[in-house]
Amino acid sequence: MLMLHSPLPHVTPLQGLPYLNDQLERLDSVRRCISIRSIHPDQGRRGQPSMPPTALHRALPELAAADGITLRIAGGCMAPAIRNGARVRVAAQRLYWPGDVLVFFAADGRLTAHRLIGAGPWRGRWRLFTRADQATRADTAILPSAVVGRVVGGDCAAEIARVPLTHRTRAIARFARHAAQRVLGRRAQGRAQG
Repeated sequence: MLMLHSPLPHVTPLQGLPYLNDQLERLDSVRRCISIRSIHPDQGRRGQPSMPPTALHRALPELAAADGITLRIAGGCMAPAIRNGARVRVAAQRLYWPGDVLVFFAADGRLTAHRLIGAGPWRGRWRLFTRADQATRADTAILPSAVVGRVVGGDCAAEIARVPLTHRTRAIARFARHAAQRVLGRRAQGRAQG
């Protein structure tokens, strides 16, 4: 299970989002936090966002792009690099590379932090493929627009902020295995049908 909390520091107005600005000012004034519960796909429970997903989808990437955001992580799917309860800094980047730990909205709307293993076309659109360090398989592919940002520091291992070549190579190898399994699975399905 992975839970991310973002205490809202002094909130700056976001252009074009008057409704959200009002909501963020209220949250800031009472020192609440945006709270999303995200659960690994292998688990059965599902969390609900405390704000409408559309508002979160717009607000968090803008906050991450402006000044970055600090999130608290609960869960062990990225251990030992990111431990349960760690506070990490997330910032939006122009490009993301295999091995980066991304914070993104999963296909079902849950906020998640997993490692990018690769990218490519899938079902007619460009998608990113991610995987938790402790998982045995890749997550459902996500659109690049679902990405909030990359973990760039905080209470995490140094190799999360400055990803070494060995970690990037390992991520690419995981993506190659994932792609090979998908191709072999499609061939097996084709033989069974034909």
